[in-house]
Amino acid sequence: MSEDVTITYETLFELFRREKDRQELQKLWDTFVVDVCGFVKEQDKLLSEISDSEKKRAELHLDNVKRVIKELYEKREKKLVSMSLDRTRTRADIFDTSIMLESERELFNSLVGVLNNGRTTCLSQMVCSSKTSVPEVNTNVSTSESTVKKTKEEQSPSESQESSIPKKPVEESNEKPTKMIRFICAVPKFLGPNLEQYGPFEEEDVASLPTKVSDILITKERAEEMKESS
Repeated sequence: MSEDVTITYETLFELFRREKDRQELQKLWDTFVVDVCGFVKEQDKLLSEISDSEKKRAELHLDNVKRVIKELYEKREKKLVSMSLDRTRTRADIFDTSIMLESERELFNSLVGVLNNGRTTCLSQMVCSSKTSVPEVNTNVSTSESTVKKTKEEQSPSESQESSIPKKPVEESNEKPTKMIRFICAVPKFLGPNLEQYGPFEEEDVASLPTKVSDILITKERAEEMKESS
């Protein structure tokens, strides 16, 4: 939809219908929020300029406008939440954030950050705690102190000695941190695994990107690796 569209109730309802009927988040123009806000303000202003006999009908019209705006927002909000969950769970998928409004993009990034934090704290704690039995609660000792005490008591001498022995450092991977790739087709702006923003890229563009991002683009047949000449 072009940016010079005149906002009306019919326009908003059509956008809501399209958002409702399609699974993917629909593209809106950049000034959509400002345009809708201006339209609502105009409708509010009209209420003070019309006669009492027409005011009730105008108020009903404005209520309908606000209702369809709310429903449109909630449809898009639900899709953003779903996209955030997918982004957090898969971590490898590339999401096109260019279809989002600026405020929606900020919401999406915030949701991904919160969900990622939840997975690295709450989920990891639950997974770790499943390896040991649940400690009994001592009414005279705090839960954290009781847990530490019980864990130390249950350790065998060999385990205690083993825990005091420094572990060998993990050998660093020889894999290069970046890969040089050539884009086979145009790719819009997207977020990487750590919420870094890349792109947009045009066909035949050459770029050095993190290996994980490059591998995803290569797997999706969006780009190909450029081999270094010997």
